[in-house]
Amino acid sequence: SGIEEAKIAAVELGIEVIPGIEFSANHGELGLHILGYGIDIKNSALLAASEKMRLSRIERAKEMVKRLAAQGFKISYENVATRARGGMVMRPHIAFEILENPENEGILGGLHTKGDFIKNFLVSGKPAYVESRDLNSEQAIGIIHGAKGVAVWSHPAVHFPETFDGLENTLTELATLGLDGVEVFNSSHTESAVRFLHELARKHNVLLTAGSDFEVEPKTDVSSGGPRGVGDYQTYSFATDEIIPRLEKAMAGASGS
Repeated sequence: SGIEEAKIAAVELGIEVIPGIEFSANHGELGLHILGYGIDIKNSALLAASEKMRLSRIERAKEMVKRLAAQGFKISYENVATRARGGMVMRPHIAFEILENPENEGILGGLHTKGDFIKNFLVSGKPAYVESRDLNSEQAIGIIHGAKGVAVWSHPAVHFPETFDGLENTLTELATLGLDGVEVFNSSHTESAVRFLHELARKHNVLLTAGSDFEVEPKTDVSSGGPRGVGDYQTYSFATDEIIPRLEKAMAGASGS
């Protein structure tokens, strides 16, 4: 919803804006995020899917707010929705509404961060969690391709910590569904994860991308000089020539231009 505004600002700043979207999608037992780069933001199927998910997220958020209130937290859906400013109502909006209300301090049990609150209350198996009704991975990839975009798996190593067991198998499965690339550089990844993903992307001949968003606390100690952003990874210097040129070529091919 902010892409047209961003494009106008980009002209003034002399930078490029790549239209994009992030879908939550189920792949078997995994809940994945699939990025769509270079999408046609006016594509009717994409807009319909986005609206359906927006409405579903509203109902889900209302139920999570209801469950939190039943546990003694001071929270209202109206305040949560205000935080979303007309966009998708997400778990971070709920977490911040809880954390920033001083009336909740006595029952937070020492929780102070968004990530800690979500981990203790708003994930599968926790008291206020409500199952999402997201797309499956094949549907998400299909919608992105239908909108002339390039589909990329976001922060994959988050789902396969330490040993990365199963990551390559999942990438192979997604590739058979049409996945175009994998996000190698992400603030949630360790240096070893980045190196593993870099080699995996080359092995399977898929795009590699970089993103500054992170779903969990950074995996490195930034105070000791660890990576704070994607450009701080040692491996990043080996891959910079691959990222943008290959992505631009893929987007041009997807759009037919």
